[in-house]
Amino acid sequence: MNDLFTYLLKVSGGLVIITAPYYLVLRNDPNLVLKRYYLLLGLLASWLFPLVSFSRPDLLPGLTPVFYVDPLVALPRLTGARIPDDLPLQLNWLQVTLFIYLAGVLSMFIRNLVVLSRWNRAWKTAERSGGVAYTSNNHIFTLFNRIFIPGAFRGKSDLENVLLHEKAHLHQFHFVDLTMMELTLLLTWFNPFSWLISRMIKENHEHLADRKVLTSGVSPARYRAQLLNQVLGVPVFRLGNPFNHSITFKRFNMMKKPLKSNAGIVKFLVMVPLVLVTLAMTTGTSRNQEQVKGRVLFADTGDPAQGAAVVVAGTREGTVTGPDGTFQLDVEGNPELVISFIGYNTLRIKASEATRKDLRLEPGVFELDPGDMPEPKNTTAGGGPVDKPESGSSQDGEIFYVVEELPMFPG
Repeated sequence: MNDLFTYLLKVSGGLVIITAPYYLVLRNDPNLVLKRYYLLLGLLASWLFPLVSFSRPDLLPGLTPVFYVDPLVALPRLTGARIPDDLPLQLNWLQVTLFIYLAGVLSMFIRNLVVLSRWNRAWKTAERSGGVAYTSNNHIFTLFNRIFIPGAFRGKSDLENVLLHEKAHLHQFHFVDLTMMELTLLLTWFNPFSWLISRMIKENHEHLADRKVLTSGVSPARYRAQLLNQVLGVPVFRLGNPFNHSITFKRFNMMKKPLKSNAGIVKFLVMVPLVLVTLAMTTGTSRNQEQVKGRVLFADTGDPAQGAAVVVAGTREGTVTGPDGTFQLDVEGNPELVISFIGYNTLRIKASEATRKDLRLEPGVFELDPGDMPEPKNTTAGGGPVDKPESGSSQDGEIFYVVEELPMFPG
């Protein structure tokens, strides 16, 4: 479970590294094709770089990985102790987090499945001509390789421009970008930068489709007027490209810009290597490191040792075991691992040996050496020392003890 959360956090960090420079530097750049490939390849890199090992310098020595430790499993393990019936319920926050994450994934999946099924039925029941479905609703958009246009547009002079715009989405395979983005949103719905990059991808798609219409000889003024005349409806399925998406001054301003900018190309040449290096150093794994996986059990019960600390000897780098007792740790060379749990003997083992067998923690037996205890000092009721009996003050070898009883008063 820790592995899943670690991977998703690295992917989310990669999306931040990809999206932030684009939003601040490239969003208004007229090099639309370069922007599309930057976003698309950046999306792929965010998912792939955490799985790849790179040769990189250690610029952050002593960085300690931090993992969630459930307070319940961090308590001592008491064998044979009676657990009170009124013990307050303690939540396993790691499992609660996993439940919330999976609930979000499931809800988004069901939503997309329902909407996709609805538009599939609309395609089957609508009147179709040349790959275009004329529907009874007011939405104009492209979904995968299907174009949906309201039936009221048939025979109108503006229909040609609408078809040019929608076919641009189709011929430029924008559905590939949107499908990848939708999968990213499905798995990283908790990351606000996932939603931001989705918005940037759709915005750039609209600029590309607008440019295709304008380069076909359509009057820019007439085309802008047609966009403004479209009736804005409710948002449609995210995998589709609605014709009236993002009708803003930025979209109109992009129509007025040149097809490319030399200054923008220089920005790409400088920024892309910096982004890739940052992404590799932040989310990738050093080639000098090896991944050690193991499983820790309690020797007395055979149960998984959830919450056991696994630390590289002599450092503060380590992790904790999951609910199934497993752990994963990136190490350099073959260091000694120190595995500990309260109430059990500490286990020391080489990293290379930790993966060969289950590691078992033996119950700890702690004894006090009487020689280490201070000799008690006996005093009288008045605070003075008690006289030691002389040697040989016994009869028949028996030692007599004087027991004083407190007086009892009648009544």
